[in-house]
Amino acid sequence: MFFQPWLLRKCYWIMYGGDFYFPDKQSWVKKQVIKKIGHLVTYVKGDYDLVKKWYGANGKYHECFMYPNNLYTHYEVKRKEKRNIINVQIGNSADPINNHL
Repeated sequence: MFFQPWLLRKCYWIMYGGDFYFPDKQSWVKKQVIKKIGHLVTYVKGDYDLVKKWYGANGKYHECFMYPNNLYTHYEVKRKEKRNIINVQIGNSADPINNHL
């Protein structure tokens, strides 16, 4: 995309935190692409604000639910009888760079 900048105004970037959260570790080329991309798609308005602040981006903000799990769906959960089992769920959010407790 860096070598075809005339296309950037037509592009929609579905933003994900890991793509831009560490601006000091991003390449100069990536920073230039982010700065010039025409459309920024996220469901977190704060991410859009950070990209504007950190990269000087001025693309148009598009609010969008990117993942079906971001939409509320009610499920009936049946209770199970008590057992001596501990369940631990581990996912990518456990990565230290996310600063989650």
